[in-house]
Amino acid sequence: MEHGKPAPWEHRSLHIDSLGNPLNSYAIDHLPEGWNIVASESSPLLGSLAERYEY
Repeated sequence: MEHGKPAPWEHRSLHIDSLGNPLNSYAIDHLPEGWNIVASESSPLLGSLAERYEY
């Protein structure tokens, strides 16, 4: 999410077959000690030119 807006479908790391499936959203208020969440860029999927992020 950037500037309070969710990423468009094309920027998400989701397979095109998932387009009609419901999506889940999670809010995490704390993590166990020693855990962290890392965001990184992944390769375009199936010829898509959009940048995608993995968490």
